[in-house]
Amino acid sequence: MIEYGKAVRVGRAFAGITQTELARRIGKDASYISRIEAERRSPSLATLEKIAAALSLEVYQLLRLGKRLE
Repeated sequence: MIEYGKAVRVGRAFAGITQTELARRIGKDASYISRIEAERRSPSLATLEKIAAALSLEVYQLLRLGKRLE
């Protein structure tokens, strides 16, 4: 199972940017990023593509960051 919030949080930390900066880069507000990271909102594929691009990653790389070990 992929944890989108974890993927975004880890990717953002790896890039060294804040929620506010990531939100600015994708045209959303910081509360939207916060809800994704808290697993209270699931991003659409289009949003995942924007987030990955903002973090200089491909979508598959971003999703690997959120893959839960089972």
